[in-house]
Amino acid sequence: MTDPENSRNSSWMRNPPGIVRSIFRMRVDQIISPEKRQKRRQKAEAKRVKSGAPHTVEYFHQLDDPYSHLAAQVLPALAARYDIDLVVHLIPATGGSSQPELEKLAIWARKDAELIAPHYGLAFDANYPVLPDPDLMRKAIDYLPDLSYPERVAELHAISTALWSGQSDRIPDSTWTGEVELADGAASLKKLGHYSGAMFYYGGEWYWGIDRLFYLEQRLRDLGIARGEAAAPDADYIAPRPSIDVSGIDASALRLDFYPSITLS
Repeated sequence: MTDPENSRNSSWMRNPPGIVRSIFRMRVDQIISPEKRQKRRQKAEAKRVKSGAPHTVEYFHQLDDPYSHLAAQVLPALAARYDIDLVVHLIPATGGSSQPELEKLAIWARKDAELIAPHYGLAFDANYPVLPDPDLMRKAIDYLPDLSYPERVAELHAISTALWSGQSDRIPDSTWTGEVELADGAASLKKLGHYSGAMFYYGGEWYWGIDRLFYLEQRLRDLGIARGEAAAPDADYIAPRPSIDVSGIDASALRLDFYPSITLS
């Protein structure tokens, strides 16, 4: 990823004046405040009820993104456990200032996905490449828009697995051209205020990838829209937070650099 000294952001952005830091801190406090978050959620729910709209979770899938491959594996369970409309958008890599070094990002994301997958009972094969074959990408991009949203939820994992494992015969041929779908997905993502794949969006909030799915599930359960066994008070989550035992570990000699990425819109 881009080192701080090689950042494309201006020095003013990387080391803002004190007054800007104060304004930023107040804005961030508003965003992360549990009380204000709850008010925003209540407002979003009131708006949904008034419009008569269903509980709609929008998911943005980037076919060459390893984190999206992990997320695709849990889509059927998410749709089955909660009374939601799960809308699956296809998007390309954003690039630009949001993702300035796509080659480095691809290498890291592939490594990271392989490391974290077992902790959630998911699969990312050690033999998968850094990026899928471009011709298979084209084939998958042209096939998936032929499917309805429920069909995409059901088939996306299989298509993604075929793509990453190089199994062309498992991706059906299509006469559809998927470029329009990608452009529409990218436009929807940008309009809602994000840039990354493997993103879930519900009621004004973003949940990135498999390791943030727990928070989305919490919110849906708080709304009382869990189905069947998922409605039980002690029901397991699709992607529960891994339990990590750090007792006895001395981290006093370690240095932690933290670069938060927060959408203020």
